[in-house]
Amino acid sequence: MGTGVQSDQRRRIAQLAAGDIQELFASHNWRAYEREVDVYLWGTETVTMSSVSGQLVTFTETANAKWVKQDLVISGSTTPHQIIRINDTHSFIIDPAYSGSTISSGTTATIRQIRCGLPSNFGALLDPVLRDNLESRPTSPHEMSQIMRGTWASGVCHSVQHKDLVIWPAQSGRLFFRYKYQPCDLFEYGDPSTEAIVDTES
Repeated sequence: MGTGVQSDQRRRIAQLAAGDIQELFASHNWRAYEREVDVYLWGTETVTMSSVSGQLVTFTETANAKWVKQDLVISGSTTPHQIIRINDTHSFIIDPAYSGSTISSGTTATIRQIRCGLPSNFGALLDPVLRDNLESRPTSPHEMSQIMRGTWASGVCHSVQHKDLVIWPAQSGRLFFRYKYQPCDLFEYGDPSTEAIVDTES
């Protein structure tokens, strides 16, 4: 763009270019924009609860940061409770709040690893998604929520939800997948009298 074009016009043209580049990116699977994730999943762990009061769960084990965003399954509760924050060494906060019958001290519950955080530059998932040697089936967020509640049966499956890859079932082993990553953000910067610059990554 020439320096004589007004800054608001340059900004608008840069925005249009950014939209076109994103559309082009979404419609092609260029190998240059592929990355791999290869991690080991811990599966499930058991905790011994002291009490559950609404969103606050106290327990006897020492809290582990890896539990955050994973599910707590309390026997008799029809809803999995996501651990949203480690409160202190022997307690954490869950969502939704537990509203069932009083939990006796010494009752056990299961923490299951069903979420794997996606990279910050994640653009789109590429097949196949592997759990050890099994190929995982893609499913919708709605179906996945029913599967996690035990109302629908399923084999090995996964769903992209927000910034996480939700996986089923929760079990230890290798998780491998490829993804198409987003190039750097496209933006205009610099002195208003200079050209609009679209930042790209080769």
